[in-house]
Amino acid sequence: MTVTDILLLLYFVGLVAAMLVFLARGTFAWKPALILFVLSLCTLGMWWPGHYTPDRRLRPGLDLAGGTTLIYDVRVPEDADASQVIDELIDVLRDRVDPTGTRNLTWRQAAGNRIEIRMAAAPREVAQLRQAFQDERDALLEGNITRQELDQALRAEGAAQAAAFRELAKVPASDGAADDAEPEYNEELLARLQSLAEVHEAFLAATEPYEQAQQRYRAAQRELEGLPEGDEREAAEAEVAELRDQLDQATLQFVRARQAFERERGRVMATNIDPSELQRALESSTAERNDRELYREFAPELASHNVGQRQFEQLLEASGDEQQQILDQLAGDNAELRQTLEEAIAIRGLSPRERLIRQLEANHPDRADQIARVDEAALAYDRVRGPLDDPNDLKAMLRGAGVLEFRIAASGQRADVDVERYREQLQEGGPRAGAHEPWRWYPVNDITRFAETRPEQDMLAQDPAGYFANYGRAGLVGDRYGDQYYLLLADTRDRAITRDLSGWELTSARMTSDQQGRPAVGFGLNAVGGDLMGRLTGAHLGEPMAILLDNAVISAPTLQGQIRDQGQITGGFSDAEVNYLLRTLRAGSTIAELSEEPISENTTGPQLGQDNLQAGIRAAIISLIAVGAFMLVYYLFAGAVANVALVANMIIILGVMALLQATFTLPGIAGIVLTIGMAVDANVLIFERIREETDRKADLATAVRLGYEKALSTILDANITTLITC
Repeated sequence: MTVTDILLLLYFVGLVAAMLVFLARGTFAWKPALILFVLSLCTLGMWWPGHYTPDRRLRPGLDLAGGTTLIYDVRVPEDADASQVIDELIDVLRDRVDPTGTRNLTWRQAAGNRIEIRMAAAPREVAQLRQAFQDERDALLEGNITRQELDQALRAEGAAQAAAFRELAKVPASDGAADDAEPEYNEELLARLQSLAEVHEAFLAATEPYEQAQQRYRAAQRELEGLPEGDEREAAEAEVAELRDQLDQATLQFVRARQAFERERGRVMATNIDPSELQRALESSTAERNDRELYREFAPELASHNVGQRQFEQLLEASGDEQQQILDQLAGDNAELRQTLEEAIAIRGLSPRERLIRQLEANHPDRADQIARVDEAALAYDRVRGPLDDPNDLKAMLRGAGVLEFRIAASGQRADVDVERYREQLQEGGPRAGAHEPWRWYPVNDITRFAETRPEQDMLAQDPAGYFANYGRAGLVGDRYGDQYYLLLADTRDRAITRDLSGWELTSARMTSDQQGRPAVGFGLNAVGGDLMGRLTGAHLGEPMAILLDNAVISAPTLQGQIRDQGQITGGFSDAEVNYLLRTLRAGSTIAELSEEPISENTTGPQLGQDNLQAGIRAAIISLIAVGAFMLVYYLFAGAVANVALVANMIIILGVMALLQATFTLPGIAGIVLTIGMAVDANVLIFERIREETDRKADLATAVRLGYEKALSTILDANITTLITC
């Protein structure tokens, strides 16, 4: 927190305290204090020194900043009214992607069963920072070795192969390095490549004898099939047996050579940076973890060595010789415990993001500078990014269009699942490992569905596997990878109802309540879906079944009975969460199907929009100055008061738009210009009524009271009429 932030905090606290004091004393001074508080809050919504400026908070719309037009194809059943179905699809997609209508997305039905969606471009600074981040990330990932590049290098010979290896092992030049500087090479990677070349030669050398032995054995078998019983056949059988022994020996050599080659190739490919690991690091929290949260992370290892939370916190709080002394007392000769405690000391004060970035840098020291640049570029972009800064953001939101799935969850009662192997697979390769396994890890959408109270969350953090094993009646197989919790779910057709199974549809989604009266979501399936659900639930009674939305687990109840075409999703949802689930499910329940990717994408430059923006702002400023000057000259002090109110009106309008992250469009500028005239219109009516009363010799207090009373009906009539006509 900067000095400016502290001063602003004290300023707002002082305003609130002043209002409370004035209210307690019964004076009217709390009103100007309230006005000042509202104006200050709206100003802060537009401009926070050191954080953002008005040009970043007031996002220009498509007509001012340019933008992108996406056209999607819509597949409509032959017996349905295409126009009506597409209109319904637009409604549910709009309700899902832009429920508040503040993102300035334009939706319309296009010819040929298509939907056109227009989105405004991001502000120039945001677009530049996003592009800078993408360039740094792409440059980093381009340093990965592809299988094709590796195969080409292995096919080369002699000096050409050595040159190809040096090119693959070249370390990217750091910032500021001279153009004529000697390139540096990753010596460890070079050694691995040379070792790979050696085993590759051995693999090729073993392949030819294996293929020849295989051909000789098959030829001898074909000759044997045509021979009659007798001495010649016996000789042929002996030859076949000898060739079989030779083939077995050649096969053994071939398999060993291939395994050695694949092992060395895996060591080379392991030097690559996994894009999913990089993305996980960049998306991790930047908030620093306190000592208590750090203890929860290491709790399973510490508990097994009888190290309590207080002892752990004392170790972290100490420093220098005192810390070393406590470490020696706790760990003693236990090397495993010492390593765990030293790791905790090393990462204390680091956010999860910093830890993962440092881990990447440690695993890839030759590319540490590039990783640091990617992290810096991502942080700079994160400070200004909005909910929709790029067409890819919108595409991703449209792809997640309420896909509902049902999968049987693994539990401790199942003997056919090697749980420990799957846990090792998760920790070593992440959730994407084992794509073709019968069971896979899926992320939990909101962990508070499974651990509602603080004690439950503490237990989950200390021992995720044990907590999930005791969850519900049957238990679940769950674990943590990074900052995300995962459940092990079935990935076979006989244990899941997925999008790949044709014929089943979600026919309805509605708000309902569970047995405790809490908000829940009810859903209906068509006949095919009801039959699939009946078979799935009937065959797995007493087992947990996970309900997934857009590939994330939202609930995992235990099946108490067979379910057919009507079901319910429970989980202690709030009303807002139920509404979100309903919007998402309805987007997936329409009979029309949106194409996975847009069939057309066109981008409009911001030049014309910039001209419109400058002209609109110029018109607003001129109108504000002209109206303000007229009020000041014609009404003097009263006109000055009206001008102050007019400026306050503008601040509130723009501040609320900034706080809501609403889009600033050309019609919006026209509305502000109209507001300037409408705002002073009421002042003119009131002032003229006051002037009429003073001309009748009324005193000032009476003239002001009567002026407001007589002008009120006219002001209400004008504003209500404007509201109706707009």
